This record gives sequence, C-alpha cells and structure tokens, in this order.
Amino acid sequence: ERARFRYRAADGAETKRSVEPFRLVPAWRRWYLVAWDLDRDDWRIFRVDRIARPEAVGGRAAPRALPAADAARFVLQTL
Repeated sequence: ERARFRYRAADGAETKRSVEPFRLVPAWRRWYLVAWDLDRDDWRIFRVDRIARPEAVGGRAAPRALPAADAARFVLQTL
C-alpha cells in the first residue's frame, strides 16, 4: 500500500515523500525502508528513525523489479 511521510535527511533538511514500500532491512544496528519513491520515480532507501508522521494513503503498489538481487544487497550497495 502506498504511504507518505516526512523525512529528515542527514543534513537536517526535511522533505515530504510519497512511496510504495517494498521491504524493511536491518543493517549496522539501524532499520532501513526500501521503497519506490513516487515523486523521484526511482528506488530509495530511508532510515526508519528519520521518518516522521507516516500514514497509509491507499492504493496498491505496482509490482517493480528491484535493481539488486535482494533488498538487503540493495541497501548495502546504496549506502
């Protein structure tokens, strides 16, 4: 299901994001959300502790091919 939230980047900048969540991945004692970013039309990872006010907005996520063998590998490659 599609979702939206506010996201605080490492530099402190805050943005509104609309995503299609794919998977939660633990890495280096943090959790990351792998999701298709609807505004940027690309795959993104989000640190879960930087997400604020998440809400489901309805609508089914479209099936998409992740550009890696699996979500954990995608997080490791992206970081």
